[in-house]
Amino acid sequence: MAISNTDSLMMLRFSLLLLLIMPSTLLAAEDTLPQPVNAQVVWVEPSPGHYQIMVSNLVGDEWADPISVYQNKNPLAGAVLISNFDGDSLLVWSEQSKTELKLLASLKPVGAKYWQSPQVLSDLGKENTGATAVVDLTGKFWVFWASNVSGMDDIYLAEIDSAGASSAPRRVHTENEVPDYYPSAELNQDGDIELTWKTFNLDIGDYVVAKSVFELDSSSKSSYKLPLSKDAEVNVSELPVANFLPVNASSMLHIPRNRLVQVVRLGMTN
Repeated sequence: MAISNTDSLMMLRFSLLLLLIMPSTLLAAEDTLPQPVNAQVVWVEPSPGHYQIMVSNLVGDEWADPISVYQNKNPLAGAVLISNFDGDSLLVWSEQSKTELKLLASLKPVGAKYWQSPQVLSDLGKENTGATAVVDLTGKFWVFWASNVSGMDDIYLAEIDSAGASSAPRRVHTENEVPDYYPSAELNQDGDIELTWKTFNLDIGDYVVAKSVFELDSSSKSSYKLPLSKDAEVNVSELPVANFLPVNASSMLHIPRNRLVQVVRLGMTN
C-alpha cells in the first residue's frame, strides 16, 4: 500500500517530536540517579527528654541536612559509622544502662530501609567507650574500643561479619597497670590492619602512642583487586568543613571510598 504525502508528513513530525523529547527524558533520568556519598559525619546530640545519633552525608560538595538514625532516653556517646565494600553499614556507640556504659552496634544491610535492632557488643567492666572501626580486605568490620575490666582502661576488639555475627571481645595487648584509650585503626598498603592507641608510660610519666599490626592471610590479600595506595585516598583537608556541628559535639568522619584511612576522629567542636 502506497504511503500518501499526508502520512509521510505525519511520520516526519512524529520523528522530530521524538528527537525533541528524547534528550530531555535522558537528562531527567540521569538527574534522578543517586549521587555517591563522599563522606559521612556522625555525632551524638542531646534533645529534650532523649539523646539521638545524628548523621550528615556529603553529596557532591555539599553536606545534606542531618538526620536522626537512633534515639533513646539513655545517655549516648562516641558514635562511629562505617560501611564495607558491598554497602553494608555498621553503627557503633556507647549507651548508659543503669550504672554501666555498654557498647552497642546496629547493622544496615545494603538496600535495607531500616537499621537492625541494636545488639550489645560489649558489657565488659563498667565502661565501654571511644570506639573506632575499620573494614578489612574481606569486608569484615573490626571494632576497637576501651573497656575498664580491670579498673584501668584496656583496648578491646570484636570482629563483625556482614550478617551481623560478632566475635567475643578480646584484649589486643598484654595486661598492664596503666590506662589505654583512644584507639585508631586503618589499613596499611600491605592490606594489614594497623592499630594505634594512647597508653601511659610510667618511665617518662606521660602518654605515648602504642601500635599493633593485625596481619591478614595471603588468600584474603590475593582476592582483593583494588589498589591500596595513599595516592587514591581522600584527605580530610580536601573535604568541606562540617560547620553545622553543635558546640561540644564529639564527632567521627567516615570516607566510604577510602581503603586505608576509613574513619577519622574529629574530636570536640568549639
